[in-house]
Amino acid sequence: MKNKDLKKVYNSVYSKGSSGFYTYSSFPESLAIIQLISNWANLDVLEIGCGEGRLAAMLCFAEAHRVKAIDYSKEAIEIASSRLSLPALELACQDYKEERERYDVVILQGVLEHMDCPWQTLEEVMKNNVKKGGYLITSSPSFVNPRGYVWMALKTLLEVPMSLSDLHVLCPHDFEEFAEKNGLDLEMVAV
Repeated sequence: MKNKDLKKVYNSVYSKGSSGFYTYSSFPESLAIIQLISNWANLDVLEIGCGEGRLAAMLCFAEAHRVKAIDYSKEAIEIASSRLSLPALELACQDYKEERERYDVVILQGVLEHMDCPWQTLEEVMKNNVKKGGYLITSSPSFVNPRGYVWMALKTLLEVPMSLSDLHVLCPHDFEEFAEKNGLDLEMVAV
């Protein structure tokens, strides 16, 4: 499966109702993201892969100056648009590669593991969308735990998919290597 195939999957998920697809609440993760920055006022934020817009709404309530939330699922954006009407929020159905503006903060919550080339994606986003001195915040499920070790073994030995939509296993040491290679400061938080 490739990321382009996932667009069909997610359009189907959102058209049927996402509550039957996702098995966990992303609220604690979203709250941890909000708490990473003490003052969101005057910050322009881009959220890539916003889904139904929950984190984007939280960023608006945290008083971000402007939040542009994008997703390539038309169904997800339609749901977000029907539920959210916030002055600081702009919703758009688009691929992240189409975004040309730079932001103080770019967020990819639970998105990288779905990308064909996650490290290339991060490099592109940093180059094209993060202002100098800005922040790139990303979250991914950690498989550095007993459940993850079993899944990784099944994937490696039997080519069993990690999930219905994850294309990659991203571990903390991968992010450490990426940050070191690119001369970036890295802060990790477990949720």
